[in-house]
Amino acid sequence: MNRLHLRAWRALAAGLILGIVLAGCSSSEKKPQRTAEELYDEAQQDMANGAWDAAARGFESVQVRSPFGRLAQQAMMDQAYAQYRSFEPSQALGTIDRFIKQYPNHVAIDYMYYLRGLANFKDKKSMFDFISRQDPTERDPKAARDAFDAFKQLTDRFPNSKY
Repeated sequence: MNRLHLRAWRALAAGLILGIVLAGCSSSEKKPQRTAEELYDEAQQDMANGAWDAAARGFESVQVRSPFGRLAQQAMMDQAYAQYRSFEPSQALGTIDRFIKQYPNHVAIDYMYYLRGLANFKDKKSMFDFISRQDPTERDPKAARDAFDAFKQLTDRFPNSKY
């Protein structure tokens, strides 16, 4: 009886091990990873559809997937714009400042200074401001001063810029 009992335990253990191995093999299928270009195209489509939050996340994914090169630079610029359009000026300002520090000689750096001015000007405003009817003179002037400084810096550094 003892020998029969031992065979039963071995058979059970072998079955468990086989089940675990097969289960592990079946879950090892990997989804194909999308390229940075595919992620960028998808984020551009989100932007075209007005899905600003999704576009900002998509452009961030592009930068994670391909952190160097022109596509990452363009994705960072587009991310800042999408954040600005999605009423997230503080996030946009962070992205803009990071871009200016990383790429100070970029051909479109003047656009980022312009966007910095817009984001500062739009600070603390939302799509529901028309309901509250707050008098703009009662707002904190810091955002307006920051916007003025950003636009002044733009015109001083890039006097011939289209922005």
